[in-house]
Amino acid sequence: MDEDYDEDSIVVTLGRRNYSYDNDIPWDTFSVCRVVVASFNIAMFPIILPLYLYVIYLLLTKYDFKSSMPYRIMINISLMDVFFLLQNLVSGYLVLRPDDYWDYFKTTADIFGCMRFGTLQGSPFLTLTLAINRFVVICGCKMNKLANWFFMFLIFIAWCLSVPLHIILHFYSDDVVSYFYDVISGMYGISAPDILGLLGPILLGMAFCCYLGIVAAIIIKREIYGSSYRVSPREFRLIVQAFFLSIPSAILILVGMLGYEAVNGVAWVYTAWNIAASIIPANTMINYVVFNPIIRKQLLKMCGKKEVIRKATTVIQQTITAQSNKPIVTHGHFVRRSSERG
Repeated sequence: MDEDYDEDSIVVTLGRRNYSYDNDIPWDTFSVCRVVVASFNIAMFPIILPLYLYVIYLLLTKYDFKSSMPYRIMINISLMDVFFLLQNLVSGYLVLRPDDYWDYFKTTADIFGCMRFGTLQGSPFLTLTLAINRFVVICGCKMNKLANWFFMFLIFIAWCLSVPLHIILHFYSDDVVSYFYDVISGMYGISAPDILGLLGPILLGMAFCCYLGIVAAIIIKREIYGSSYRVSPREFRLIVQAFFLSIPSAILILVGMLGYEAVNGVAWVYTAWNIAASIIPANTMINYVVFNPIIRKQLLKMCGKKEVIRKATTVIQQTITAQSNKPIVTHGHFVRRSSERG
């Protein structure tokens, strides 16, 4: 296994940037941080995945979602989050595994390492696709069949970036991407040219420019058409929802790029940053729940809240009925209610 890497390349672990050869964290503290992050990654898989799969099921089956192109893009973002959770699970196990069994998991580590590095580019590409979709719609372009096929093609490109491309590069082009396992730090890493590591931030930056374009388009149309121009509540909700989908990843990537020395040199920053990265799928799921009443209602129904409310309403109605049927006592005489007379 080749442990040499180009100084001009970046090094990305299965969940974090790794400058292991000059890491300032003491080995004992660093080991504890690695164990905490790995354990958290493993725990998040069974906690988040079942509920997230149910949300994806709702997005796939409800007509309001599956017939809408922005929600189709969001479904693919969700599916990529599921792969992200699976990668975190494998990453956590690779950190906690016994060293004697490394040879048995090398191929698995290679494949999931490719998937993780691909996800760091495929997910921002889907975010950019969603931003372009919202920009095109707000500019007044009709979403005809050709436009839908264009966005479906962009989704296909995102998945090619996420899975097959980096696996092909790993196994057939060692000059482009090389992988190594650093025995000193105990981390599995990915060494790649700078352009591949910077592709994700560039895509997120382009998505942010699209949202600025959306704001500019709304202002311009407002100036042209005056108060008669209005953005529909549904369209406004989709724009805000799409924007907030990109915020967590953008913040984490920005912090990782600008503060990589603190992330890799301060124990609590290292732990907090990696844990925040691990819960990105949970943030995405919460976004869907907050902005979509249909999903909220279905989740409440699944949790039994609707049944509890129905039973409580029934009890109140029965109490009111019983109270209305009781006779009224006035000065020692029973007086029938109007409903009982005759």
